Amino acid sequence: EKLAEEHLQLTLSVSLHAPNDALRSSMMPVNDAYDVHTLIRACRSYQKMTGRRISFEYSMVKDVNDSEKEADELAELGITQEIHSLEYARQLESRLQGSGRTVNVHLKLDTGMTRIGFFAYGEALRYEDLLQAARLPHLHTEGVFMHFSAADSLAPEDRDYPRLQYARFSELLSRLKADGVEPEIRHCCNSGAAILYPEYALDMVRPGLLFTGNYTSDSVSRDRIRLQPCVKLKARHGRTGEWAREGSV
Repeated sequence: EKLAEEHLQLTLSVSLHAPNDALRSSMMPVNDAYDVHTLIRACRSYQKMTGRRISFEYSMVKDVNDSEKEADELAELGITQEIHSLEYARQLESRLQGSGRTVNVHLKLDTGMTRIGFFAYGEALRYEDLLQAARLPHLHTEGVFMHFSAADSLAPEDRDYPRLQYARFSELLSRLKADGVEPEIRHCCNSGAAILYPEYALDMVRPGLLFTGNYTSDSVSRDRIRLQPCVKLKARHGRTGEWAREGSV
């Protein structure tokens, strides 16, 4: 709320990772000072005062914060959610039936990161799953996005892959449009891509690491953008020991 009063026009990325206080406090002790509802209320106030969109980060940890219960609680918070599979989309849809609510979602496409999302190329292409998820009545497909895997490198062996990923992304966007699905927000640029491939900016970029004032690679150099580090990495020294050169630690 104090940050909103500074009128700096920053786009915030908030680490949420859990929809309730007990779980979030076990994962992020800062929740003991600023609980979930206090955080959400402050975020809504910031958005209202500045007109800036806020992104929420939610790292899914198997059997910790990835159940249907957490999906239901996230829906109650009214936060835009990422959808990476038809299974999860259907789970969320089932929870919303009869509630009178519609949740904004962003569909995650995998164009070559091979991590998570609807596969967007080759024999593993899951276009019909993607289309079904986009058409579920209680989910409003506000956005669609992807991740680059090598967009912070200008090495010759890396230059072609971001172009290939973007071409796959564009092809899927065209297919969705032909089938009547036109998300308002298309985004794919991380910190490196936002600087090295500004032509891929589309409707929004996600410059996470740049906000800490750190360069993502040698390719993103000072002649392209001047950054000043604003965070430090610190570690507590726990133990000092000696080991034989032939041994392992």
